[in-house]
Amino acid sequence: MKARDLLLQNIEKDEHIIWEGKPCNINVFENISMLCLILRWIFSIFLIVFGMKYFDITQGNIQNSIRVTFTVFVLFFGVFNAIKPWRDGVKYLKNTFYILTNKRVILYKVQNDYSISTYINIDKIKNTCIYKNSCDIANVYFNEKERVLRKNDTYDNIVFHNIENISEFEKAISPFIKVVYE
Repeated sequence: MKARDLLLQNIEKDEHIIWEGKPCNINVFENISMLCLILRWIFSIFLIVFGMKYFDITQGNIQNSIRVTFTVFVLFFGVFNAIKPWRDGVKYLKNTFYILTNKRVILYKVQNDYSISTYINIDKIKNTCIYKNSCDIANVYFNEKERVLRKNDTYDNIVFHNIENISEFEKAISPFIKVVYE
C-alpha cells in the first residue's frame, strides 16, 4: 500500500482535504551542516586516493583478485559516502507528504519500515509564516498560539519545506489561519 493511501485512511470521517502537496526539491546544504558535509567529502577523497594508491603499491605483492576486490570496495565506499546526502534528500522528497484539512495540518513521513505522522489542530494555530525561497517556492511554518517566537527561535512546530505554487496553498489556508510573509 502506498504511503499516501495509508495516510488518507487515518483521516477522520468528517474531515475534508483542502490542500495536499509534497516538497518540490531539497537543498542538501539546508539539512546538513557545512562542516559535516566538508568533513564527509574530505574523508571520501581520502578513501578514493587511498584505494588508488593501494592498488598501485600492492601490484605484484598480493594476489590480484584480493587487490582488485579491496580497491573496488574502498572506492565504492568513498563514492557512496560522498553522495549519501543527496540520496537521503531524494528519499525525503519521495516519502514526505503535506496535507491541510478543515481540522488539521498534517506532516507525514515514511522512513524505512515505519511512518511518522505529525499534526496540529487548526484551532491551535496562531498564524502561518511563509518564507519565500524563490518565485513561487516557499517554506511554511505553523506557529501555535501558546508559543511566543523570537527571531532566533527554532521551529519545532510543523514545517512544510519547499512548497510549489505557494499562492495556491495560501488560498487554501487563508480562510482558516492568518498568513504572514517574512
